[in-house]
Amino acid sequence: TCTMEWLNQIDTQLLLFLNGNKNTFWDMTMLLLTRKESWISLYLIVLFFLGKQYKRSALILIPMLILTIILNDQISGFIKDTVERFRPYRDPTISHLINIVGKPSGTYGFVSAHAANAFGFIVFTSMVFRNRIYTLFFASWALLVAYTRIYLGVHFPGDVIAGGTMGALIGWGIFRLSTWLESHFMANAKKTFIEKLPSRDAIIIILVTVVTILTIVTSVTKLVKYNFL
Repeated sequence: TCTMEWLNQIDTQLLLFLNGNKNTFWDMTMLLLTRKESWISLYLIVLFFLGKQYKRSALILIPMLILTIILNDQISGFIKDTVERFRPYRDPTISHLINIVGKPSGTYGFVSAHAANAFGFIVFTSMVFRNRIYTLFFASWALLVAYTRIYLGVHFPGDVIAGGTMGALIGWGIFRLSTWLESHFMANAKKTFIEKLPSRDAIIIILVTVVTILTIVTSVTKLVKYNFL
């Protein structure tokens, strides 16, 4: 239809505007920031504070957070195989126009699992922690992770927007399921979601994430400076 063609044109123009420009420093930085392994310290400290803050209720919250990630992964994979929209570097009409970083794999890109996981993670944990500092910072973090997919040439902006929206909805839904489970199976249900994450703890989580980002940026800077890249 005309509407779909128009949306596809807008999506393509946004991709060409936001995609990388063959800069060694930014190429390697984005390649590292997009990797799930780079955020292991973040995931671990969030799990720690879920256990510290909510104690028995963490027996529900932690599995539900893991379920959020699993659902986003599986559903995004199903949608990819159903819709069959080429990733930018696989699309013969524009693959020659974009900056492709590394050796990407996969044929179809709608929707972005990275964006779905990032936004599912931030929505679920923000609704649990109910701390404004945490929410604002990690909303920016989720946007950064989503942007890396466009920069690297593996997703259209529309893939990322759809994936982020799906992830946010799944994160919200699983959180609501968590509150229902807790109200039925935990005696201290009324206390759990009233108690907010202290700002001190939120800042600790943020600092761990900032240190991770600075470590990546510093490492890449040194590698570029001494011509290791």
